Amino acid sequence: MYKIWFEKTVPDDYRPLFENVADGICPADQPDRWHNLEEADAVMAGGNSYDAECMDRAPRLLIIARTGIGYDKVDIAAASAPPIAVVNAPASPPPAISPWSMRQTPPPSPLPSKPSP
Repeated sequence: MYKIWFEKTVPDDYRPLFENVADGICPADQPDRWHNLEEADAVMAGGNSYDAECMDRAPRLLIIARTGIGYDKVDIAAASAPPIAVVNAPASPPPAISPWSMRQTPPPSPLPSKPSP
């Protein structure tokens, strides 16, 4: 079975999704935020930065999956050397982001008039 390292504690409701496929490991409540990373085949990444030093601690690592938009917190050059796949989930931001982003977006320009036939 694969071992997935989760940056945060996995809610019980989600555990059945990877049951019989992977074991979840998590550094929650550990003084070392990278606790057990050396056992990981995959990482479910959130806000932590993943650099070469971090990846060196995980010789089994095959993939870093970012839960959110972009992968700016992952050193792509460092991930390319082993190689480690890096993916993201752009559709995963919480709904609260939508109202915020709407407030940040300028209003649209008026549409041009439709030309007469």
